[in-house]
Amino acid sequence: MQELLNEKYDDISILFISSNYPSADRPYHGAFVQQIVKAIGRKGVKCAVISPVSIFSLRYGKYPPKISYEYIDDNKFVKVLRPKYISFSNKKLFIFNTKYITQKAYEHSLSLALSLLDFSPTIVYGHFLYESGAAAVRMGVRLGVPSIVAVGESSFWSVEPVGFHKATEDFSKVGGVVSVSSSIKRSLIKQLKIPEEKICVLPNGVDLSHFYPRNRNEMRRKYKFSPHKFIIAFVGHFNERKGPQRLLSAASDMENTGIIFIGDGSIPLESKNILFKGVLEHSKIPEILSAADIFVLPTLSEGSCNSIVEALACGLPVITSKGEFNDDIVDDEVSIRVDPKNIKEIKDAIMKLYNNNELREKMSANALRKIKKYDINNRSQKILDMMAELKKHSNFNKQISTALPVGTLIKKEK
Repeated sequence: MQELLNEKYDDISILFISSNYPSADRPYHGAFVQQIVKAIGRKGVKCAVISPVSIFSLRYGKYPPKISYEYIDDNKFVKVLRPKYISFSNKKLFIFNTKYITQKAYEHSLSLALSLLDFSPTIVYGHFLYESGAAAVRMGVRLGVPSIVAVGESSFWSVEPVGFHKATEDFSKVGGVVSVSSSIKRSLIKQLKIPEEKICVLPNGVDLSHFYPRNRNEMRRKYKFSPHKFIIAFVGHFNERKGPQRLLSAASDMENTGIIFIGDGSIPLESKNILFKGVLEHSKIPEILSAADIFVLPTLSEGSCNSIVEALACGLPVITSKGEFNDDIVDDEVSIRVDPKNIKEIKDAIMKLYNNNELREKMSANALRKIKKYDINNRSQKILDMMAELKKHSNFNKQISTALPVGTLIKKEK
């Protein structure tokens, strides 16, 4: 079967463009992009990544190597190129925005890196709208191949500096769009005028060979957590949108409770209830999640939240926000939905699970059943099928994308 799949994709070679991609000093940065690259690479498809690095990124650690190779499996590797570019940010100067210069510098670095590829791409895939998505569309036109843009932003903040009129032009020649939620799809149609038939809704996936429940007691011993505490896990940036401070306020006076905060950010978090606070390698996250009893994320907005999907894969009951941005990935069987700004609602939901072990076990079992739908291998398969059809039916003789209605290729799962 695998050989047949490989033959189906023999003529596909993918260039991934993403400013978010893990490095030694930022192992969590863009891990979701790396997962899809590796899932597709495991199917025998030729892949390469160009992840431009701003020269001002030294505040995050030393520059990653310009050329590196990532092991996938069975002697398969992905070449990762990290050319440097100068970011001029997105400052408004009278009627001009420096975002335009940043975009040009970004795309110039991509052009320089092209010569270092080991193959000629037949598909260009850009992750997020700017800078990578717009660059992927232009690169596809330049190379005479289709482009696909994956859109997972919780809002179109990267579009605002260039304006929606310019963005509509920039994405007019995109071959297809992978939207991580139904709500984002609606925004793409309304605000960027992207035809509905070009958009496939595919929520983020998770590598179930990596994210699965470990033995809770063993993980608590490994991370030196008490076997008797009720432990809450949080994964995300420490900022207002993600809401770690709202979780901390809700759980501040709860007895026999500990909180794990995985991430970093500008909001200071201090409490005697904090068991762990900081960044972890992505490979360690399923271990520490397995030490927890529940997962809480009172977020104000999301695209398709990777950390929720990963928590479900580890069998954790989830407390998260009401809002259409979460509707594609959670329901009442696996989660309690709350007003993310209402501390009392968050606390009441925590107490409901704290006091009901039977409910926690039921939600955990439901989570492990539900998460099979979000297997990264299934998602990568659908993206590859989309690419194969797009490549087959696209006409780039005049370097203009006339894509097949790719949205018809992905049947909605119930």
